[in-house]
Amino acid sequence: LTFMAEQEKKEKLNAILEKPQDITFSELTFKYLSYMENRVKYSSLYSQKNKIEKHILPYFNDKPIKGIKALDIMEWQESLTEYSYAYKKGLRGLLNAIYKFGYRYYDIPNMVQKVEPFRNLEAKKEIQYWSIEDFHEFIKNVDKIEYSTLFYTLYNTGCRIGEALALTWNDIDLKKQKITINKSMTKKAKGKPFEITTPKNLSSNRSVDISKKLTETLKKYKAWQKENCQDTTFVFGGNRPFAKTTLERNFNEAIKKSEVPKITIH
Repeated sequence: LTFMAEQEKKEKLNAILEKPQDITFSELTFKYLSYMENRVKYSSLYSQKNKIEKHILPYFNDKPIKGIKALDIMEWQESLTEYSYAYKKGLRGLLNAIYKFGYRYYDIPNMVQKVEPFRNLEAKKEIQYWSIEDFHEFIKNVDKIEYSTLFYTLYNTGCRIGEALALTWNDIDLKKQKITINKSMTKKAKGKPFEITTPKNLSSNRSVDISKKLTETLKKYKAWQKENCQDTTFVFGGNRPFAKTTLERNFNEAIKKSEVPKITIH
């Protein structure tokens, strides 16, 4: 939408919201997303918007709010049978957030609260992980030093992939053998290839002690990077962090070569 069209839509919506019983679900959703724009990270808003557009709006769309009953919410929930419990729970949480916003600011009854939430009937999944022997077998089959150093850092520190990709050399104290984690990288950036943001939550800001072996590995990699790369802004990248798709490819290729159990990078 052009700026003028967007403004016109907002003005029209504001006028409609003087009589909230007359608005449609899509109009309330637009107002909710506008409200959230300056209250959450863009990456979070991006994720919310995608899920709403894919799973919620197509079902309720232009239905008048006053016409949506608890039975409609229940039938919507039953339409999500192909998804996991965790994913369905998250979608219900989004729908509930829209209705909570409507109740708080426009006195719209929250129909979601009238419907029984999803029940978790899935068998508990066992977390897949590598033993130290598995990891050593895997790392032997990672050919490039930049990727082997990254994977070694992830395995030894437990940091998230976005946190590792956001690291600069200022975050790594090789003398004190510590890594400071205070930011994260996301590809969900408005009009940019990536964005450096705060970590997932406040407790994610932390200092991590690193082993002597990882310290030596990072020293060797830093010397290699200085000699072979023009830009060393990011530890794992240059003027921009490594692409996650490239990491995944190198990760899976090494798993195949080493014949260790297939797990996720996280």
